[in-house]
Amino acid sequence: MPVIKIYADPRCGGAAAPPFEPALARLADEAVTTLGADPDLVQILWIAPLAPVHGSRVYVEANFRAKETRTPAAVERLMDAIDRCVQACVGEHPRIRCYAEEAAHLYARR
Repeated sequence: MPVIKIYADPRCGGAAAPPFEPALARLADEAVTTLGADPDLVQILWIAPLAPVHGSRVYVEANFRAKETRTPAAVERLMDAIDRCVQACVGEHPRIRCYAEEAAHLYARR
């Protein structure tokens, strides 16, 4: 945890393949730095919907455990990093939603 899911309309970014790896690596590093996440537990998924999307062409959800150190300022820095990542990959500003999950309500494996 955290899990960052990026849903991007396949029409974003034109015909060239986006530079996913460097941008996603920087985003993972930012999650480690801003949220204090374990590097081995950062999960980032880039998902292309099967059909054109209605609304924002790029939508991002970030879920992570709530902790005292994950302040609004830290989450704001994470959202800035998400925005930079998506812009580097497809040149779009994403709609971003972050959800801090209380540990007592989070059940997970691996």
